[in-house]
Amino acid sequence: MNQKKLLLGVCGGIACYKAIEIVRQCKKNDFSVKVILTKAAQKFVTPLTFQSVSQQKVALSLFDLDEEFNIGHIQLAQNYPLFLIAPASANMIAKMATGLADDLLSTVFLASNAKIYVAPAMNNLMWQNIVVQENIAKLKSRGVIIIPPESGYLACDSIGPGRLAAIDKIVQQILSGDHLNQPLKGKKILITLGGTIQPIDPFRFIGNAASGKMGFELALQLINLGAETTIIAALTKDIPPLIADKVINVKTSLEMEKAFFSQAKNQDIIIKTAAVSDYQSDYSSIKIKQANFSLNFSKSTDILAKFGENKPDNVFLVGFSAETENLIKNSQQKLINKNLDMIVANKIEPTESVLGSDYNKATLLGKDFRIDLPKMTKAALASKIINKIIELNK
Repeated sequence: MNQKKLLLGVCGGIACYKAIEIVRQCKKNDFSVKVILTKAAQKFVTPLTFQSVSQQKVALSLFDLDEEFNIGHIQLAQNYPLFLIAPASANMIAKMATGLADDLLSTVFLASNAKIYVAPAMNNLMWQNIVVQENIAKLKSRGVIIIPPESGYLACDSIGPGRLAAIDKIVQQILSGDHLNQPLKGKKILITLGGTIQPIDPFRFIGNAASGKMGFELALQLINLGAETTIIAALTKDIPPLIADKVINVKTSLEMEKAFFSQAKNQDIIIKTAAVSDYQSDYSSIKIKQANFSLNFSKSTDILAKFGENKPDNVFLVGFSAETENLIKNSQQKLINKNLDMIVANKIEPTESVLGSDYNKATLLGKDFRIDLPKMTKAALASKIINKIIELNK
């Protein structure tokens, strides 16, 4: 099977014009792309546009006499090892989940033995509807890889989750993994993400600027590569709902510590991206009034260091380091002190912080290696990190 062949199904919706860029970027990476347009998609973008970009005839109808002379829908289903549906409408997701085959795209889906990716795009209320989420869960349980939509401003003037995932993120999913097998299948992986808070009264808290985006990108790719993934998520910002084997939501460093040690046993790989508060403060059960007040702080448990003290030999432990100065020196010290197998070092720049950004620049450090990486999207960086983890766990 040619790993460089992609079948792209495009459903109707304002986001379908973005699929043109998916074709362009995949072709730039030496993929042959065959496009299927639904009737609704043809209302938004013409077949000629996709034909010009893909340089292939666009598949339009289940009843095309030329194509179906050789049972074209079966040829499409069997000749493409990668199948991406983007954007995927709520209607098409429902068809796929229930096995309905009343047009070319849904018929090819049922006959396909490809690795299938689905990138939904729709109104936020539709995406959050329990029926849609149940259909998404059905597809995921059958091995379909879901690339969740992002939150933001939608064409219908709503704001919320439902916007098609960023094109570079979708393309990265196609490019990143081993598409004919899942190199992390059978591996149990625990990942923490987001930033913890320390409440000081019922209304206020002390926190940090971590968004959880880096951890989300890692978690998404780990799941897609077959890992049995457990996520412990502190507070996050602007990331889609997480679909994993287990998701535990926490707020404080103490909750993070309890959740971590309840899940750390029997893991093969642990990746700690979460920004955990170093200190815990006093807590007032009533709102503190506007006046001078002081807080007493106590040191929080260093979760990684505590686990590293008695780390089992078969557990691969990855930490993250954020520093404003002496990045490499401080990160190498953490690598040793916390008994880590690898650490991802990030420089916090006053003028361009990686916190909350979609981009990052990092150095991967181990006991016998150092890899300096240029600035790239967090999706691309996640792929670099995971590839190194896979390499070190062969």
